[in-house]
Amino acid sequence: MYLFIGWSLCVLDDIDRMLVARLNSSSYLGGAKLGQRWGISRVAVSKRFRRLRNLGVPVHALPGKGYFLAQGGNLLCEQAIRAYLREDENKLLEQLEVHAEIESTNIRAAQLGCRPGMCSLVLAESQVGGQGRRSRQWVSTPWRNLAATLVWRLPRWPADLPSMSLLAGLVVAQALELAGVTDVQIKWPNDIFLGGKKLGGILVSARGDASGDCELLIGMGINHDLSGLDVDKIDQPWVDLRSRGYPVDRNQLAALLLQGFMQHLPLFEQRGFKPFRDEWNRRALYRGQRVHLVKPSPGEPVNQMPAATLARLPRYLCIGADIDGSLMLQGEGELLRLTDADYSLRPVA
Repeated sequence: MYLFIGWSLCVLDDIDRMLVARLNSSSYLGGAKLGQRWGISRVAVSKRFRRLRNLGVPVHALPGKGYFLAQGGNLLCEQAIRAYLREDENKLLEQLEVHAEIESTNIRAAQLGCRPGMCSLVLAESQVGGQGRRSRQWVSTPWRNLAATLVWRLPRWPADLPSMSLLAGLVVAQALELAGVTDVQIKWPNDIFLGGKKLGGILVSARGDASGDCELLIGMGINHDLSGLDVDKIDQPWVDLRSRGYPVDRNQLAALLLQGFMQHLPLFEQRGFKPFRDEWNRRALYRGQRVHLVKPSPGEPVNQMPAATLARLPRYLCIGADIDGSLMLQGEGELLRLTDADYSLRPVA
């Protein structure tokens, strides 16, 4: 297991990293044997595991057996992710980094980049500066969720670039479905919902010379297991995979995300969003429902607009996404085509 520590704010030494790697590959780890292996006392081993636990690593101790990961827990591992990929897919993946802790996977991915026709992926067990849309903080319990940024370089800027957010949402939804999660929905343009509550978010940006190639940065956050005080920081209804009974392997999910983008992005480059519209609409939250259209002010909590205020807003019938990624809303005698992602939908009570 490779944990890149150069960016880590909580630096793990070699023994810490070895312990983390062994946790991921063994049912139980005995403290005495581990101490003998690295020439430290059993008490020193206990202190190290206590420190890792304080950092959020889901490790527990069972008298007579040793240390083990919490039920369903698994740590991110480059080798495990690559093992899920085919040989040709591994060749497309130029660089894969797994960090113990990092400021932001987006910042690191932007530094890393990739060559034309290739992609790179940065994952972190913990990130302290993760952000979603409107620069809002992305809350994620360390060592338990999935925070990742994919870098993909296109030879030219696609005409349908704004709809890339919708495609990213579709890739994430399909990856979750392949991992066994059912009834996944997408809230325009790319929020991932499960059971009417937010499961994940996506942030897409692009950079490069307008007359040259286009480098996409696709940041993804998926709630695998939220716990502790983190849940009190979230200002909207949320859900995680653990609470819904989905024992998803995070390494497999990371590989499924990679495979989805490797499959869909070349077609998107050639034909835009059109080939994906129907699949996106099939998962569209609020499609066929009456909705209000709101635009939260900077810093305003996403879901705290008073019901009386919402009731005074116009009502629209949500039709779904068009071939260019715009959201079609039928109003009073007019068809509105929404392209501004700063707007959000609220169901009519």
